[in-house]
Amino acid sequence: MASTTNALVENYSTVGYHGTSRESAALILSSNFSISSEDDHWLGRGSYFFETGISDGLEDAKSWGKVAAWDNEEKCNTYEFYSVIKATLEFERMWDLCSREGLELFEHARARFRKKGVKPGEAASGKRFDNSVIEYAATLMNFDGLRAWFYIKLDAKSRKLQVQSGIQNATVICARKPSDCISLDRVSVIAEGWVSR
Repeated sequence: MASTTNALVENYSTVGYHGTSRESAALILSSNFSISSEDDHWLGRGSYFFETGISDGLEDAKSWGKVAAWDNEEKCNTYEFYSVIKATLEFERMWDLCSREGLELFEHARARFRKKGVKPGEAASGKRFDNSVIEYAATLMNFDGLRAWFYIKLDAKSRKLQVQSGIQNATVICARKPSDCISLDRVSVIAEGWVSR
């Protein structure tokens, strides 16, 4: 990690762990990570990784690889084998939401975004709103990565019981443009296993 100015960490290098299906892992190894653009993700559009921080990133990715297989509508697993990919991530401009300054920047962006006016039908709070704020600020500030702590249900029991917590259990990294910060020669599958529920 190099210089830090407020919420910005320049030249941030870290190791990220990505839990997914064996089939998706094979695609990633041949063509790099894709950008997920769902509007209810933790940190907006991008590719997601667990980082060792408040917990073990590798173990979090293994757990995610297992629980992400479950399809709530179909009530079954969509794949049988999970893989964990280890990647070296190198960001020029990281927005560190694990810092006080990073959270202050988010709060400032949230206030400015609300002044712009919320679109009809868009809630003024919740994950979708947070993602709109993040997209607005990250684009304006030219951030290529984001880092934050979240509470994530990483086991079947927590998901089944719909456990909620205000205390975070995982460190998450979002690579907004994975092809710019991830070199395929620094990506490898380091764990695989059966998905069981």
